[in-house]
Amino acid sequence: MRPAARITDISPGIPALAAVRPEFVEISVERPDGDANIAEGRIIGVSHLGETMQFLIQFGREMSIIARRPTPDAPRVAINDTVWCTWRPESVQVFPTDESAIHGGFVQPPTTGTVRTR
Repeated sequence: MRPAARITDISPGIPALAAVRPEFVEISVERPDGDANIAEGRIIGVSHLGETMQFLIQFGREMSIIARRPTPDAPRVAINDTVWCTWRPESVQVFPTDESAIHGGFVQPPTTGTVRTR
């Protein structure tokens, strides 16, 4: 992941976690132009939340991301479809995951690890 600004509050060598809010993740069935913050994945979940569609996209074996798009603009995709996800560098937040994170209020996300599908 490429953030917009240089990371200055985390020292080199300190473990970190990068995050992007679901509403900032764009989904496309075609590979977008560019080379930063682009990932190919597979749809493993779709939820209709009224004015919003929520997608769970799996990248590889151990990483997934949630994307939320307004229903009228949401791509028409289904479970097991291959999609491309993109996000702007300004949307990337980076957090330390070492001992300093505990004192800063960091809580490990519950979805860390492998996502299992049937």
